[in-house]
Amino acid sequence: GFAGAPPRHSYYFVGVRGYQTYYLDPHVTQQYQPMRKSVSCSSFHCPSPEKMSLAHIDPSLALGFYCDDKSDFDDLCQRIEHIAKGDSCPI
Repeated sequence: GFAGAPPRHSYYFVGVRGYQTYYLDPHVTQQYQPMRKSVSCSSFHCPSPEKMSLAHIDPSLALGFYCDDKSDFDDLCQRIEHIAKGDSCPI
């Protein structure tokens, strides 16, 4: 996923289909949950993803990568270095 949005907003994008992106808004207001032993975790999450056109996303964004282990991380670093040199297209 990646974090970004239109100017003055911030969403977490979780998928793309065609020219539409699907995102979660981490700023959705939730009901107050008093601290006790059993708290409903559903109140800490967006109930459903929203969608937005790729054209509305500001180009300033943050990318996230998941690496399962050190070899995945080393492979990611090598690929990023290769792309940064301009030797290939990233997609």
